[in-house]
Amino acid sequence: MEVHVYENPTSFSRWSVSRAELEELFDFADRHDIVVVADEIHSDLILEGEHIPAITLNETARQRVILHHSASKTYNIPGLPLAFAIIPNAELRHRYEKVAATMHAPFDTLSFIAFETAFTECEEWRLELLEYLRENKKWLDERISRIPGLSICHSEGTYLGWIDARSTGLDDPAKFFVKEAGVKFNDGDSFSAPGFIRVNFACPRAYLEEAFSRVETALLSAQRVNSK
Repeated sequence: MEVHVYENPTSFSRWSVSRAELEELFDFADRHDIVVVADEIHSDLILEGEHIPAITLNETARQRVILHHSASKTYNIPGLPLAFAIIPNAELRHRYEKVAATMHAPFDTLSFIAFETAFTECEEWRLELLEYLRENKKWLDERISRIPGLSICHSEGTYLGWIDARSTGLDDPAKFFVKEAGVKFNDGDSFSAPGFIRVNFACPRAYLEEAFSRVETALLSAQRVNSK
């Protein structure tokens, strides 16, 4: 099971949690009669460590979890409005189905075919993707370390990198990089993390090289101006 750190990347040094931590979480949920929604949509993109699906943890977890998953992130088909939920608890599943029946988007036969193909015929592609992502993340970590004022949070999975730009002194890093470098990042402020930017490194390495060359040039230029 993964933990999403979008809400505040400053509070986390990793994305995954241990089995003991998961057991503690579900023990707490059991004591307080809480249902846990496990968004495991990134779980096929583990770069280091292991993923522990919530439904495999123990019977307490199975009875209190709604597991969400889709092929959209891993296989790059987000335009297909198709996902699924695994809910072992029959009573909870029936309650969920009643609500879900009024909310889902329309889908078609081709969506089902693409979905099935992704999960049954694309494992070799996924493994190759993981290796490319690992190398991109390694490259990105090293490149960021050479740009004054920037640092990157350690992460164990997916293709999203959180960059800490607070030491640059920029009031709005995302806006600055769009205007001065022509590079658009997700604004950390949208995720309650002002001073951070989020980069998607699931792209050709050449794109990252060009983007961060521009980023470094823009920062150095701004520093020269400010030092005058």
